[in-house]
Amino acid sequence: MVAGAFSIIAYQWIMGRKKIKNNAQDILCDMIHHIKEQIQLTLSDDMPNDNLNHMHHKLHALSKIIYDRRKKVLCVSDASFSLIDAGRGLEHLNVLIQELDTPLHDHERLLLQQIDTQLSSFDAFIQGSITELPKLDVCDFDDDKKNHLFYHILLYIRDRLLHMSDPGSQKHWQRSSLSLKNRLITACNFSSVRFVYALRIALVLSLATLFVLWFSLPHGKWLLFTLASVSLPYADDVPVKMKKRILATLLGDLASVLIYSLFASPISRMAAMMLSGYASFYFHDYAATFTCSTIGALGGAVFMSAFGFQANFDMFIIRLGYILAGAILAYIANCIIFPYTRLQATKALWRRYEDVTNLLISISKEKEPDSCIIQAHMLEEKLSKNAALENWENFPEYMRQCRIKVYQAHRTHIVDRKDAAIFRPEFLV
Repeated sequence: MVAGAFSIIAYQWIMGRKKIKNNAQDILCDMIHHIKEQIQLTLSDDMPNDNLNHMHHKLHALSKIIYDRRKKVLCVSDASFSLIDAGRGLEHLNVLIQELDTPLHDHERLLLQQIDTQLSSFDAFIQGSITELPKLDVCDFDDDKKNHLFYHILLYIRDRLLHMSDPGSQKHWQRSSLSLKNRLITACNFSSVRFVYALRIALVLSLATLFVLWFSLPHGKWLLFTLASVSLPYADDVPVKMKKRILATLLGDLASVLIYSLFASPISRMAAMMLSGYASFYFHDYAATFTCSTIGALGGAVFMSAFGFQANFDMFIIRLGYILAGAILAYIANCIIFPYTRLQATKALWRRYEDVTNLLISISKEKEPDSCIIQAHMLEEKLSKNAALENWENFPEYMRQCRIKVYQAHRTHIVDRKDAAIFRPEFLV
């Protein structure tokens, strides 16, 4: 049995890592296919229906996959960094294609056809259909600034793909240039939001449990469950959750009073409790699911003790009182005494993102950027979600300025290679 357990663990570990690798390569292929679709639309004189954020979100997903597959904390292989850089190159290529003026000239149509051919070879290389990438011939591109722009970005992508498949790059691991403080925060997966929430919920539930035990409240668990359910990491979300829980309690308790007053037998009550639990799986909104849960919870309280309308209604009043008390206490604790808003968390994330961006600029002058790049991508994703919820008007422009710095840091330093040219970072401007 022990041998079987170890075999299952080993199988899941090996196949899981292989699946992660395949997912990363699938994202690159998806980015290539997306660009090829935009090229075909452009060649057919149709306006590309592209949202540039689509490629950037793909890049965020790529960074998260690579971060999850790391073998050591903050230690990512050169091959993995090359994979991210290839994604960055594809994103930049997509932007360049979108900036082409329409209608296209004949030489621009020929250029897009050549790019489409190169992308097909990149796709075949990533999927393993071919083992070598054909060299790019500068003669295929006219002596024009725009054409040279495309030529050098294709050289850059080719260079990164070669690094990605290099066995030496797969075995060489880089250590992070993050400060000790940031490394400890990342290694421990520390979050100020989770830390404050854990302290707050621990204190509130401890005091509430002491109160329930001290006064021997018969159904005090309803108070504790409400406190735990309504207390949320962000104070902004507590009022919405509180209203839904109170509404669900009213609807569920009224339905319970009606059901358990009409059906007094244990079998019928058990059937009602089971059906309510089963029905909760068909709802996604919290109010609907908790309405079903309320029917089951009140059914457990009146199962063998309350019969008739008056007895069930009395239990309804008791439960409603506990729920209201728990909701009010949760609101006071989370929104008045210990408030922690999404705006506070977003500002803290923004300061951390600026620190990582500035660090990227400084280290890129001396060596190849490391896991700071991945941290920047992951922070961007969190910031974008929080800023959208907070309706930050100037956030897109702030993010654009920081992204320009990250783009430059990505491509400032590239390891020399015999068969791959160095990308010229001035083309990013």
